[in-house]
Amino acid sequence: MSDMYVVTLKWLYQYREAVGTNQIEVSLQEPTTPHLLMEDMARRYPALRAMLEQNREGEFSVLVCMEKRVLAMHHPLTETCVLDIIPPLSGG
Repeated sequence: MSDMYVVTLKWLYQYREAVGTNQIEVSLQEPTTPHLLMEDMARRYPALRAMLEQNREGEFSVLVCMEKRVLAMHHPLTETCVLDIIPPLSGG
């Protein structure tokens, strides 16, 4: 059994309203990915599920950033970290 670590999800913009808080801490023992975390959060928060769009490959249209860098949705998370969860950007 591996050591416990904590991933803090910081919700930005409309996601904050959907989950009802600025951040959520998730305690984990096994490695995870941003994609798996979003699947879990979508199950827990129906309002968030309605906002998280998935493409044909099942990837979420969301930006997950750690230390000001966008992560791939299958980037392994194995230690305590803080993730900023940002809606997809658009504009022109």
